[in-house]
Amino acid sequence: MKSRDLRWIFLAILSASALVYLVGNASVQLWDRDEPRYAQTSRQMLQSGDWVVPRFLDDIRTAKPIFIYWCQALSMSVFGDNAFAARFPSTLAMVATLSLMGIVIWKQVGAHRALWTVFIFSSCGLTIASAKMALTDAVLLFFSTVGQLCIYRLWRHGFSLNTVLILGLAIGLGGLTKGPVVLGVHLTTVLGLWGIGKICPTSRPSGYDKTQFPLIVPITIAVVFIVIFPWIYLIQSRAPEFLSTAIGHDVIERARTGHEGHAWPPGYYTLMIWLTFFPWSLLIPAALVNAWKQRDLPTTRFALAAIVGPWIMFELITGKLPHYVLPTYPAWAYLVADMLIRAARGAFKDLQKKEFRIAVWIWAGLVSVLGGFAWALVVVGGQYDPWLIGVASLIWLIAIGMGMGTAWRFAQGRVLSAARVMGIGMGLMIVVSYPFFVGHYQPLQLSLQIVEKMQQAGAQPGESGYMIDYKEPSLAFHQGGGLREQRENNYLNESSPTDWPRWIILTERIWKQVHEPIRQQWRVVAEVDGWAYNEGGKSRILIIRRVD
Repeated sequence: MKSRDLRWIFLAILSASALVYLVGNASVQLWDRDEPRYAQTSRQMLQSGDWVVPRFLDDIRTAKPIFIYWCQALSMSVFGDNAFAARFPSTLAMVATLSLMGIVIWKQVGAHRALWTVFIFSSCGLTIASAKMALTDAVLLFFSTVGQLCIYRLWRHGFSLNTVLILGLAIGLGGLTKGPVVLGVHLTTVLGLWGIGKICPTSRPSGYDKTQFPLIVPITIAVVFIVIFPWIYLIQSRAPEFLSTAIGHDVIERARTGHEGHAWPPGYYTLMIWLTFFPWSLLIPAALVNAWKQRDLPTTRFALAAIVGPWIMFELITGKLPHYVLPTYPAWAYLVADMLIRAARGAFKDLQKKEFRIAVWIWAGLVSVLGGFAWALVVVGGQYDPWLIGVASLIWLIAIGMGMGTAWRFAQGRVLSAARVMGIGMGLMIVVSYPFFVGHYQPLQLSLQIVEKMQQAGAQPGESGYMIDYKEPSLAFHQGGGLREQRENNYLNESSPTDWPRWIILTERIWKQVHEPIRQQWRVVAEVDGWAYNEGGKSRILIIRRVD
């Protein structure tokens, strides 16, 4: 295939990826606790004009450094302070990462491995989720990928001032995005290279010279200092408690003990990758076998180090979430791409084995069954809407076609054709399910439903009020930032009526515990049923307004 045609394919992959990452982002409410916390903090930064101290509602937010809030606030200045704007920097950063990966791998290894690496990475579950969520991970991934590619270049080709300067810039900006984790990724990758070199010495000399180390380290440190010091100086001047809390509580304690139920033992990521790297996790065993056989090749050796080193670090840290290991996924994608190309050319035979083909058919059956999950949600939620039923049926058909089409092509020995079905099927699943099913499935849109009912009852955007026993930060964001969490569930019984706000959002369970004379002073204006997924179950939420 001509080089021009390959470039068009590369652009098509990037364009399709951007579409998948953007679709539905404006119609689906912010997920989990963290998305709305980032979004609300960025909104307040834009509204207040304070671009130094991040604040979530009434408190200084020390959970992350400043850069992600800058990105989201700038996006909100263009698109408005809404969910789409909060998520847009993640999409942009992910597409930039794909572009960078493709260009560098194309120059270093060739067009085919570049295209397949980008295609595989762009279509795995964790990549898509990170690109569609208002979190730090996609932005951090861009900077960590820049840094990893710089380390590869220094390792292969020796000292380059420009490369060292870019490395320092990437570490500095990564640090401003999510703290020291980016440095941990790079250091453990270097340790991984050293360890693999000790276990499996290579006959291929690298361009790295140990005498260059005294040049690389101080220059990198100097650039990192220049990048991060201005904000550190300003934040220390404006909010002296920020750095001590961020380092002590949000870095050390989070890593040591985990927060908000995020403590997991080693092995967590080794189990989770079978879900988060879906659909390509099917090919992980074969990719590892092929990588070990090709470990003498510099690109394969570096990819292994970029997985093994950070992986061990993340497994040893107590605080764990599935997306923490995202910086290793570009290397995983490269190993899978290399294996597929070798298998398609007949240089790697494991995909022709009976055991693999049996595993593929089992995988296809599981995918076909799991494709019915949307239908299960329709039944459980009791929302028998013709639109949802039609979309759920289409999702199921796509899943069956993806699973069986993949297995049939692998059985015929059409390796790359099977891989195309996997990636395209994954993209179609997201394009159909996210905006057309999730965006219309009311039980998962509880906060948006509450906001709509409040507005219908006369509440103004951003009007003050309390949330009791319903602790979804997404409600505070979508309502305009006026609602506050009231930690005392018995607030109405114990507080003075002079302190009551006009609006309160609370669960039916708490409302039943309110004394009758007090209940007479409030009017239930709406009831909303849905899943409060942070609280772990289905809930009935009441919107009450003071009678006077």
